[in-house]
Amino acid sequence: MQIRSKRLDIRPLEVEDAEFLAGLINDPEVRDSLGSYNIVGPISLEAEQKWVEKASTAEDEYNFIVVPRKGSRPIGA
Repeated sequence: MQIRSKRLDIRPLEVEDAEFLAGLINDPEVRDSLGSYNIVGPISLEAEQKWVEKASTAEDEYNFIVVPRKGSRPIGA
């Protein structure tokens, strides 16, 4: 499923998004706000790629990436 608005695309995760997501998680300010997810420290790109692969095929949850229509770099998840 993909959702499109005038300014944003909201699309399912892709393995290529792992670098962006790892960057978010490795930012201490972002990681502190993810306390309920039990993320203790920095995460490797490989670990995040494995998580994306698992999350993108999960049948009991939905994970999305937010990308501006005028760009290609994600701005959120």
